Amino acid sequence: MRLTSSLSNSRPNARYSPAWVLLVLTVGFIIYGSLFPFNFQSTPQPFEQLFANWNPLDQRSDAIDNFLLFMPLGVTLYFCFNHILGRIFAVLGCWFILGVLLQIAQLYLPGRVASLTDSFWNALGLIVGIFFAYLLAPWLYRQASHMKEPQDKFALILVLAWLTYESFPFIPTLDIGELRGHVKTFFYAPPFDWMRLWQHSLAAILGMIALLRVQLLQQRFLVVAAAATVLIGFEILVVYGDLRRETLLGIGIGLLLGERLEYILRTTWMWYVIAILAFIIYLITVLLPFRGQSANGTFTLTPFALLLWFGNTKAVSPTAFEVLAIGSLLWSGLSGYSLFTRQLWLWPALLALLLLLLEGVRVFLVGYDGDTTSIIILAVLVPFAIALHRKQYSSTTAVQANSQPSVETSLLETVPLSIWGFGNQKKNWVFMFLSITAIALGLWLLIQLPGVPYNLRELFGVQRLFGSAVFAVALLWLGAGPWWIAQQAGRKSWPVLWLPFWLVLTVCISLLLVKLSVTAESLDDVTGAADLYRRIVQENSWGDDWRNRLADWPAASINLIESAVRFSALYGLLLVPLTLCALFANRLWHLPILTGGVIVLVLLWWLAKWIVVDVAITDNIVELIAVDGVPYLGALLLLTALHVTFLSYASLRNSIVLVIGSALSLLLSWWLLNQGLETTLFKYDAVFSAPQFLLGANRNDWLTEDELLLRWAVLYLGMVSVIALGMRITRQLTAELPPLKNSEL
Repeated sequence: MRLTSSLSNSRPNARYSPAWVLLVLTVGFIIYGSLFPFNFQSTPQPFEQLFANWNPLDQRSDAIDNFLLFMPLGVTLYFCFNHILGRIFAVLGCWFILGVLLQIAQLYLPGRVASLTDSFWNALGLIVGIFFAYLLAPWLYRQASHMKEPQDKFALILVLAWLTYESFPFIPTLDIGELRGHVKTFFYAPPFDWMRLWQHSLAAILGMIALLRVQLLQQRFLVVAAAATVLIGFEILVVYGDLRRETLLGIGIGLLLGERLEYILRTTWMWYVIAILAFIIYLITVLLPFRGQSANGTFTLTPFALLLWFGNTKAVSPTAFEVLAIGSLLWSGLSGYSLFTRQLWLWPALLALLLLLLEGVRVFLVGYDGDTTSIIILAVLVPFAIALHRKQYSSTTAVQANSQPSVETSLLETVPLSIWGFGNQKKNWVFMFLSITAIALGLWLLIQLPGVPYNLRELFGVQRLFGSAVFAVALLWLGAGPWWIAQQAGRKSWPVLWLPFWLVLTVCISLLLVKLSVTAESLDDVTGAADLYRRIVQENSWGDDWRNRLADWPAASINLIESAVRFSALYGLLLVPLTLCALFANRLWHLPILTGGVIVLVLLWWLAKWIVVDVAITDNIVELIAVDGVPYLGALLLLTALHVTFLSYASLRNSIVLVIGSALSLLLSWWLLNQGLETTLFKYDAVFSAPQFLLGANRNDWLTEDELLLRWAVLYLGMVSVIALGMRITRQLTAELPPLKNSEL
């Protein structure tokens, strides 16, 4: 073919063309598909089995499989060789090695049926592939001339991990009987598995973003359509496990969300989103028995233990899921933060410490088996990430050196996004939505874990996922409320007098969120069941005057008011210190006004303490507090507020200060907690300490001091991080426009 010859001669390094890469991948896939699952036996099956069946139409599905398997091989051989003689020898050699010798090798696999009839269909597939490539060669060469080099080659690794997770073991079948049994579970499935939906949605979001960052195709619609076709096709045709509706739904949702997020967040925000999603995915592998290991709480230095020890290939998909998570974390840090782009080894080192810490949480806190899989995965990915990042960074720098940045780009890089109106504020809202999703999923995972205190497991009742989502909003609001109070009151003429109003309004919003998320029983366990009406009316505890006044009131209304007041007072014990710190950090509160605000907040905190502790009508809280323990607990609340404010302003540039400050705050909080709580508590016919009562899984099994400290570390650091996140997001959403210069007036 003249066109083919001329085009191939214009490529001096044709032997290094993508066709040879595709040939290697195709040959590898044929060998893999023919010998999977590699459970060879020493004694082969009878050699006569190769000639047992000469009817090529006897097994239609098997015939079609072998035909389609070798068609891509014929296509790649056509483009790898320029002359017809070379193509003929290549086809004959590949057919003999891959079509005949592999059939002989299948005699050593007890689960495979070797037959030379399959070789016939392999040869036919090769011939059709050659002919198909001959017809498409002109069009393919024209398309190849317009193809772009991958813009982000490390993203290709993430796409491959995503494909492995969704499509392993990559061997489709057209056997109608197997497909019928495989698809049956889609229509007659067990109860809907929300965790499976979360897993596939999150993986598809990260995979779609990575696929779009590669930029092999110009049209985004074609990228999404191709990904959906390949993934859903493999899910249906690869008969390896059950086909679940949650899987297909999760893939579809993830593809759409990933495409939209990559389109909207084309700044540093995208890397924040990728880091959050990747961290959630990795938490799934840590906090759940996703790796397939038993819950023995042991650690081994052997990586990929389930696969190496037991040969269980089902461990490949969870490992690919883990590769996607760790690779995305590595990708986001090296690509999105200027600090780590200048010091490339800093982010992998911090990531290694994080993986080791989470592996310790998995083994010592959760109780599942752990190994060195995550560290090995990181060690393998780091050299690729750094090398590809340096190459991409150098090419990007060269392009930027030859081009002058536009005014719009320079403005967006120098001015905070929060002052550019709703067009850029939507990134903050998207980030807040992702934060709520991440926290909700984390809470939902937490209450599933073994060893979690039973009162926490029963916190959300039956609607655990909905309750976790609403409670996530409540936790963020605990940090958002103080800054919102400082902003709203600070803009009034008499800000000190407006403080109580905004505090009460903030508490009311919190009460509504908590009532929507947790059960009434759980709320009563914390605040205490309403008992004021019974004591006044039925027991006449306050005298005849109060009894006569309240006798005509509905008991439900009195109980509602009592519960609201108790919750407000208990909530105010932390809300007031947080608001106090927000006033000091807010520019609207100058020294004279700030002094009055401090006096008002101190009085309100004393009032809340008086209601909850001093004159508490129930002992749910008081019985846990040690004698003279209130000052220590008050100091703990103030320390928490200071830590939250510090985290809300912290930057990755000060990561060392951030880690050291958080560690010191954690240790000091643990000491204050033990000083403020009762050491000996008689309850439920048992004797234990208040920390054991609050942090233990039950009232029978005692935890060691190290285990209690570890649980407190998870609780305290998680709480301050979420509250600080809420304060940070609110500060960005309520940021004021900078003052105009005189020349702009």
